[in-house]
Amino acid sequence: MNRRTSLVALAGALLIAGGFAVTAAAAPTGVTSDDASKVVAVGKGSLDAGKLAYHRKCWGVKPSPGHGCEVSAVVPKAWKLTKLSTYHARFDDSSRTWMLRIDGNLPGTKSTSAAALAKQRALRGTPGLKVISRVSAKVRSDLPDHSVMAVTTLTYSYTDGARGTRLVTTRYVAPYEQGAANHAYIEITAAGGTKDKAGLQALVTKATKTVALAG
Repeated sequence: MNRRTSLVALAGALLIAGGFAVTAAAAPTGVTSDDASKVVAVGKGSLDAGKLAYHRKCWGVKPSPGHGCEVSAVVPKAWKLTKLSTYHARFDDSSRTWMLRIDGNLPGTKSTSAAALAKQRALRGTPGLKVISRVSAKVRSDLPDHSVMAVTTLTYSYTDGARGTRLVTTRYVAPYEQGAANHAYIEITAAGGTKDKAGLQALVTKATKTVALAG
């Protein structure tokens, strides 16, 4: 099925209604989820995702009248948006300690479990890499259709030369199909420090339950 046209009206309605970091020199092969920042935050507490204000943010091709945007999700309201490509956006807090990244343009050629395993293999050789878990599950969407999505979540840590150990949670989402034949069209990643595990998981879950593709 066409993974975008099926949610055009849905994303449009949502918009109307609603309104990690490694230094460039130290970035290891395979680490693409937590990059491009040279800012070192000092004295930050752990991430409490429940205390953040959120809003629905849209990115992708500029929507035409009556149509929704290409990708949208509920994200922290105060975090800065950086568009990495047409359907790929990154959100950082003001100190760039915490990050949320959403890519809504995966090709769908792999299942969620295969995509997560491929990511894990690509991380080989990363300084201080520790794979904590790789788990497949089902998540029910908060969108009006309340669909049940297949997801696989990879959690790992690595050593950043400037900031020590970083913790990363990356999830691959199949928004349309369930079961063994599911296809990963979305990658959602959150990154922070080792004490931020619960907060990062909450960010990824909120984004998973609210992400919409359209166009």
